[in-house]
Amino acid sequence: MRLNVGAATDVGQLRTLNEDSYAVAADLVAVADGMGGHRAGEVASALALSTFQLAFSSRDEAAMVAAVDAANAAVFEHASSDLQLSGMGTTLCAAAVIGDGEIAAVNVGDSRIYLLRDGELRQISEDHSFVEALVREGRLTRAQAEVHPQKNVITRALGVEADVLVDAWTVPVQDGDRIVLCSDGLTNEVPEQTIEDALRQFNDPVEVCGRLITLANIGGGRDNITVVVADIAESTTSPEVLEPIGRPIERFEVAELPSGGVVETADQATVIAPTGLAPSAAPVSEPSETDAEVVDAPTKTAARPRRLTWRTIAMVLAVLALLGAALGATDWYYKHTYSVAANGAHVAIWQGPRDVTFLWFRPKVMNPDEELLVADLPRAEQDRVRNGIDNLTSEKAGNILKQYRDATTTTTTTTTTTTTTTTSSPSTTAAPESVAPESVAPETVPPEATAPSG
Repeated sequence: MRLNVGAATDVGQLRTLNEDSYAVAADLVAVADGMGGHRAGEVASALALSTFQLAFSSRDEAAMVAAVDAANAAVFEHASSDLQLSGMGTTLCAAAVIGDGEIAAVNVGDSRIYLLRDGELRQISEDHSFVEALVREGRLTRAQAEVHPQKNVITRALGVEADVLVDAWTVPVQDGDRIVLCSDGLTNEVPEQTIEDALRQFNDPVEVCGRLITLANIGGGRDNITVVVADIAESTTSPEVLEPIGRPIERFEVAELPSGGVVETADQATVIAPTGLAPSAAPVSEPSETDAEVVDAPTKTAARPRRLTWRTIAMVLAVLALLGAALGATDWYYKHTYSVAANGAHVAIWQGPRDVTFLWFRPKVMNPDEELLVADLPRAEQDRVRNGIDNLTSEKAGNILKQYRDATTTTTTTTTTTTTTTTSSPSTTAAPESVAPESVAPETVPPEATAPSG
């Protein structure tokens, strides 16, 4: 049995660097989708595939699992020895001929393996993702999973930890079966029904890979896109013994493609010729800074970044503009709002609300008055000032302060005048009381009283 293989990879419409890698040979196909920081994604995917190919010596399921373990160790150790590559990881899915009429498959992450048999497409791998776990638990439908905001979070990846759990299984195959391996750059942009239609429409594996890349770019091309198609030829397995395997694709109502489904190439895909070539991988390029990171979900997971679109950028800019306008308006209001209130024992004008601290703004005393005391004001005005007379303009605050000064000055003058008048009145009436009694005695005693008796 042999494989007729076509493969394609493309950077997509938004990314500038390709972090996907693929490997193909006459009896082996594999896809890896890298993630991480500086230089990490493309290094992780290329290193994983090269190690996997070298380690896969004997053609059986156990040997494939051992090869994946070797790839995981290589990526993990490389990341641990280089701070710039810390946290990098990659998905990996692969299929290999292990006997006549049988292939073995392995999978870690959310890159997918499909089987097209008799015109029906089924996913035979299982996504190691957060939303897929929710679907298995019955908490999400397949349709909800396709649009879930955490669809990018994966629960397994090579290189994230020293050990990795690998899915491995064997698949009986027959002539005419078509094996498809792809990164999520395809499945996030193109409905499975459309993928199935393209696989049925084109017989040439190279041609169908190019068409799927084009469809993904038309769908948005928000991520790197990699597709490998391997056709089974010369299998001796009898078709009667084969049962359907894997998950049947969902049939969603999707919008028609431009031009009634006939599309033009949006970007020339990188395509290789069918089988017989030496193992190949996408070249390592300069890294993207928008890669995935390892997060803690209930178990450790690797999260891909959400794809950046012009609509998202416009929305972010609009929110920032509104936020800036709100901050500016608040700052202007605080700097142009005044109050008359107590500053200790004295009356003062304050700038801004006295009980509000806003980012860089602090309320402050504009003109402290060391002579005008709160206690000098009438009782009602004392209470107003202690509570604060707020939301004033600078002019109104100044007028109120001037009125208080004028009122206290008038009160002081009136008090001084009244005190002087009260003091002078007793001094004019006290004069009669200060005259000695002897000075009036001669005037009050009759003369006869002083004559001697005869």
